[in-house]
Amino acid sequence: MWYHKKKRFLDGISKCLKLSDKEFEVTLKKVNEITKDSDDLSAILDLEIKNPEVIKEERDLILKTIFYLVQRFNLFILSPIKLQSDLNDLGFSQEKAHILIQFYSEASRAMITNLDMSSTGSTDEEVYWDIKTTLSDALNQKCKIPKATIRLKSEAQEITFEDLNHSELSKLFDKMEAIQSELDNLNK
Repeated sequence: MWYHKKKRFLDGISKCLKLSDKEFEVTLKKVNEITKDSDDLSAILDLEIKNPEVIKEERDLILKTIFYLVQRFNLFILSPIKLQSDLNDLGFSQEKAHILIQFYSEASRAMITNLDMSSTGSTDEEVYWDIKTTLSDALNQKCKIPKATIRLKSEAQEITFEDLNHSELSKLFDKMEAIQSELDNLNK
């Protein structure tokens, strides 16, 4: 499950329903802009909501709820149909659920486009690399785990490391760094 159905979260959703659809969408986009630079909640709590019906405590809860949603959307791959169902179960109105689904779709598309643009791979003859992501289908929702493929070529052989996750890639890099350090020490 991509969310935790806790009382505070459900209270935050009910407070979000006090906002107009436009106000909700603008706040969602502002929170997202801030989270692109930092996951600092205090920066988000400085945002203003221009709704006289919303008191400070409610404003903070609304912002924390939207922040939580943005974080979870960035962590999980969800099918729009499943997301629609989950948002309806959580109590979001159809309009706000549509805003969230549209936001999620745009954010996912932007992330994949950025990955694609920044990881088109190297065409160097000796080293090739590529990054892949997997999208969800209607039945599966899973964490976004980009996978890397690295191919090292020499005249004698070719070594390929396929579908390395962040941890595996980090371990490989650490091993290569240790080898490089030993080679540097031998050259001294």
